[in-house]
Amino acid sequence: MKKILEEALKVSDQAEVFQLTGSSTQVSFEHSRLKKLDTSEEFGIALRTIKNGRIGFATTTMQDDVDDLVRRAVNVVEFGGECRFQLPSEEAGGAGGRLSLFSEKTASVPTETMLEMGLNVVRRIHGYEPQIQVFCGFTVGKEDVAVANSAGLKRTYGKTGAGFGVGGRLIEGKNILTCFESRAGIEFDFDVEGLTEKVIEDFDIARKNVPFASGEYPVILTPHAVCDLLLPILVCSNGRAVAKGISPWKGRLNEEMFDTRVTIHDNGLQENGTGSAYFDDEGVPMEKTAIINKGVLSGFIHDLDSAAALGARPTGNGLRNKRMGNVKDVAAPPAPAATNIVMEPGDIAADEMLRKMGDGILVDRLMGTMMGNLYGGVVGGNILLGYKIEGGKRVGRVKDAMFSVNAFEALKNNLVGLSVERVALGSFLLPHIWLKDVNIATRQ
Repeated sequence: MKKILEEALKVSDQAEVFQLTGSSTQVSFEHSRLKKLDTSEEFGIALRTIKNGRIGFATTTMQDDVDDLVRRAVNVVEFGGECRFQLPSEEAGGAGGRLSLFSEKTASVPTETMLEMGLNVVRRIHGYEPQIQVFCGFTVGKEDVAVANSAGLKRTYGKTGAGFGVGGRLIEGKNILTCFESRAGIEFDFDVEGLTEKVIEDFDIARKNVPFASGEYPVILTPHAVCDLLLPILVCSNGRAVAKGISPWKGRLNEEMFDTRVTIHDNGLQENGTGSAYFDDEGVPMEKTAIINKGVLSGFIHDLDSAAALGARPTGNGLRNKRMGNVKDVAAPPAPAATNIVMEPGDIAADEMLRKMGDGILVDRLMGTMMGNLYGGVVGGNILLGYKIEGGKRVGRVKDAMFSVNAFEALKNNLVGLSVERVALGSFLLPHIWLKDVNIATRQ
């Protein structure tokens, strides 16, 4: 990295180098059979050069590709965007603290252990119903990240990651049913047996389709579905969208926009969060940023560029992520992105929610929500997995139904309650949410 910086500064005013080295092992089953047992390696370097107030960017997957990397970055400077920010120096803030990013347990999980656990999952689900096409998988990996720039900054960290997913598909006549659960984190510490039993329980109830008419109903969203409900908040609080005027929230900081029970943070220092790190991909220390605080719009998430455009402070959210999730993509320039989204809990147990609701719908999974007008707050899509609630209990699956709600209105005027319990879903830590008067459309 030092050599790349030295060569880049011979032809540029400023420069930044980002390096990622990683490895991962995956064991996966599909259609109840072992499909993949694979270990892969990853390496990449990204270079940003700044010359005459404009930014050049280039990447490579070869360690000795110094001259060509610098040449390519400099050659595109004249076509690059305006540089509105200063690269951070080492004095810009400390990195580290007590946050644990590396797990020896995760780094040393034997492949044979994951294989045996997967086989046990398949056996257990087939013990319930042999016709279920089981899919499950385990992933463990580690990565080393380094950032250095011409302002004197040089930072590194090592991090582990783990994931587990279990589910299956059951075809009975014209009825196709899919149930699944997944978890991810820094620690390989999954309740494999408990999640497998949860999937079996879901199959047992959802195999029965129950009639359901279109109308407005009380709805409880599980944390899986809450991820979709919060999409409009995530896109509207993105500093780049705010700076460009795409977000309707520009100029609305400190405005009360939601029910006072709604508090949402972006927390890059969340324990066991897949998006956690000591610093972002520009070297800015990660932090806990309040987006909504007791219903009030309190902040946006920024990289260096969006912060400079709005005269704000960078929040440690300059990430080089693939479009979905917290998987780093060296070929992607930094952009504002969420780290870990944490929603504060409420004061009612999830089971008590169901009992108090009495009759309604429990929505567990949605599909197609990204196609809605997110900047307008619209969240709509097919209910991939939802249950009719009668007398506070799940009585069967609601099939061929669509969910539609304006998240801004729902979390302001239609919020009944938030659960005490929260579920950690990788980069999300979320409660159940109980809403009233939600529009459900069915074919019946």
